[in-house]
Amino acid sequence: MLSGSVDRPHPARVENYLLGGKDNCAADRDLADALLKVLPCAALMAQANRDFVSRAITYLAGAGISQFLEVGVSLPVGGRVHEVAQAVLPDARVVCVDGDPTVVARARALTVHTSAVRVLRWDMRDVGGIFDLVAGELLMDLDEPLAVLLAGSLEHSGHAREIVLDLVTELPYGSYLVVSHAEAGSSAVEAAAALCQDRLGSGCPRTGHEIAAMLRRLALVAPGLVRAEAWRAGTIRHDDHLKLPLLAAVGKVMGERGESR
Repeated sequence: MLSGSVDRPHPARVENYLLGGKDNCAADRDLADALLKVLPCAALMAQANRDFVSRAITYLAGAGISQFLEVGVSLPVGGRVHEVAQAVLPDARVVCVDGDPTVVARARALTVHTSAVRVLRWDMRDVGGIFDLVAGELLMDLDEPLAVLLAGSLEHSGHAREIVLDLVTELPYGSYLVVSHAEAGSSAVEAAAALCQDRLGSGCPRTGHEIAAMLRRLALVAPGLVRAEAWRAGTIRHDDHLKLPLLAAVGKVMGERGESR
């Protein structure tokens, strides 16, 4: 959706509220509170998601990836994409895109725009369009590898598999996709999905098999597709017994651009 209103909740602002932030409105808080009633681990999932993204960015920047494209703007409480990336690579370039004008406006207000950091409005259904936009504004070198962050955004699209396939086809060799996705399979998750469908107009958890199928054309970085809180957590303590219904993976694009792979 390209239209937006603070009278309707938005995933980024709902997540911000669940993380204890202030960049949200009444509609977001109402939905978040309703989600917590049917899915008590919703706030833990939001934190696990942001922690996973930070670890993934740190890993990729350490591996030399200096271009990051965030699809679905996030409004985290600390540790925004460009802050995490530039802490490892000071010259890292970051572009964040979202179709909701209110979220884009808020993200821009929180961001000091430079030639290395931009927030743009764009519809995620138009995969080719984002590369035209980025290339047209000379924001990234699309002949060089980049990382595309799809943290919690694919579950808000009914065409997730097609979006991933288009990205894998369009991205240059050596690029990466960073994906986190709500896992279907429990009554609590299904109840939360029903709330999101009703109030957001989107929200489609998928099974582990469905998520794995979306990523099958990628070479997954170890440990593969796992629970978000466990992805390369190292010595960071995480509660294995929680088994949060949120899966995550980082996958590398193999082959030349334009191949069906």
